[in-house]
Amino acid sequence: MTTQTIFQDNYLALTGMVKRWERRRRWQQTLLWLPRLFVPGLVLGIVLAVISRLQPLLLPDQLLVITGAAVIAGLIIGLIVIWLSGRSLALAAQRFDVMFGLNERVSTALELIEGRI
Repeated sequence: MTTQTIFQDNYLALTGMVKRWERRRRWQQTLLWLPRLFVPGLVLGIVLAVISRLQPLLLPDQLLVITGAAVIAGLIIGLIVIWLSGRSLALAAQRFDVMFGLNERVSTALELIEGRI
């Protein structure tokens, strides 16, 4: 009974640590990709502005609204992709083993505690 409690405590501590690492990685990805998420909406606005300049198609206010909506849509889609992309606990542990040079210690510990090894 005590051994099972120790395994549960270790498992909870280890999974909590991996989840925190994964959350931090997602924040890093958010900050890395944030400027890039503006680009598609701004490109759409520039293309529409050039087309409207050559052939009257849209008014400047309409261009501004369309460009703003496209930028916001790009941000929302990018953030959804970053934050809702599912990654199993084992894959996250393997990623951090490689990232921190842990020689598969975390992923092996998770597999041992879960009873897969």
